[in-house]
Amino acid sequence: MSYEQRLERMGYDPECARRIVAVYRNAGNTDCLEEYISYKEAVSKSISEHVTEVLG
Repeated sequence: MSYEQRLERMGYDPECARRIVAVYRNAGNTDCLEEYISYKEAVSKSISEHVTEVLG
């Protein structure tokens, strides 16, 4: 899955996702972008699992 798609799944507007990825690529910082996306996905998953656990 592309960086753009992953950002869109987190709620970013498709145009914003494309711009964010372009900025990181142009700066040569895709490692930082990967780290940020992974962190946000992990937080989202953790919250979702917690809610499921609490609600049963």
